[in-house]
Amino acid sequence: MKNVLAAFTVLFVAAAGFAQSKIGTVNSELIVASMPAMDTVQSSLQSYGEGLDKQYAELVTEYRKEVANFQKLDSIATTPEKTLEEKGNAIRTIQGRIQQFQQNSQQMVGLKRNELMQPLYTKVGEAIDGIAKAQGYSQIFTMSDSGLAYSDPKNDITQAVADKLKITLLTEEDIRKMQEERQKLMQQQQQQMNQQ
Repeated sequence: MKNVLAAFTVLFVAAAGFAQSKIGTVNSELIVASMPAMDTVQSSLQSYGEGLDKQYAELVTEYRKEVANFQKLDSIATTPEKTLEEKGNAIRTIQGRIQQFQQNSQQMVGLKRNELMQPLYTKVGEAIDGIAKAQGYSQIFTMSDSGLAYSDPKNDITQAVADKLKITLLTEEDIRKMQEERQKLMQQQQQQMNQQ
């Protein structure tokens, strides 16, 4: 009987603990996308991408120059075989550098994006912490990638965080347009790299 009473006591205490938990949600991605600093981030990323494009163009120019030199030397019957072999090796080295640059540039842009975005995420995180403590939430889930099947809208603190940060949230249409513009820009940059 003591064991049964102890089990019921434990269940009652655990149930009371769960009843006191207040769980909320926040769309942190919407907040970050709505921050005025995103314009600076996008501008910086575009400038960074343009710098990478310039470096890529320089590599391609160097490659074309080496190929032209090789073809010129190859057309001269008296050019030593060793010279042609050295020029061929130089061309292959540049080709390797170009391929490596293409592979690394996407990662470099991603790293730069993370570097530029980190202060925004930190600011949003601090605001979420403040709201959660002030409003007595024990847990806050992010809606952007949590996979929540349902959340009561009254527990969504997205607007409260935006108010604390003094920003106006973007509409779904604004977000869709931004994503389309970003996709177009990425496609243009990829096409420019492929053409060079």
